[in-house]
Amino acid sequence: MKSLFERLESGEDNTSIGSALLARIQDTSLLVLEVLYMTEPSALATVVSHDITAYFGMLDRIFGESKLPKRPAMKLHLSFLISRVYPLVSEPAQLWHAILLPLLLYSKSRQISAELIWGMLSESDIKDYELVVGFSPLSATEGKDGAEHMISANEALVSHIAGMLLHLVTG
Repeated sequence: MKSLFERLESGEDNTSIGSALLARIQDTSLLVLEVLYMTEPSALATVVSHDITAYFGMLDRIFGESKLPKRPAMKLHLSFLISRVYPLVSEPAQLWHAILLPLLLYSKSRQISAELIWGMLSESDIKDYELVVGFSPLSATEGKDGAEHMISANEALVSHIAGMLLHLVTG
C-alpha cells in the first residue's frame, strides 16, 4: 500500500490509485487500516475528498452492519473522518446525518461504539455542530447505568436535537 501512496505522489494515474486506496477503507485488517490511515493521511484525505459520496457510502456500509468493526479499527476510521475529512466537507450536515448521528445513539450492541464516538467528539472541533452543540451524554445520564443509562442518553439526545431544530426553524 505504501507503493500506492508513492505512485500517487508521483502523479501516476491518480484515478485508479485513488480507487485502490478508497477500496482499502473497507478492509477488516487492523494492520491494513493502520497503514492506510497513518502513512499519508493528507494524501488520503485528498483522495477521499474527490469522491466523498463513495467514501460516505463505504463508511455507511462499515458502520451500518449489525456487527461493527472492533474498537481499534473503528477508532482509526473515526479519527480520520473527524480530523482529516470533516474540514474538507462543504456540507457538514451530510457527514452528520449519514455517519455520525446514527453512531451517537446507544443500544445494547452499540454502547461501546457510542461511548467511543462521544469521547472522540468531546475532544474535537466538530462537537459544535448545530444539532448537538452543548449536549453531553454524561450530564444526561449521571448516576445511571446499563439499560437506564442508554435510554436516558438517547431520550436526552433526541430531546436536545428536537429543541435545536425548533430553534433553527423559529430562529
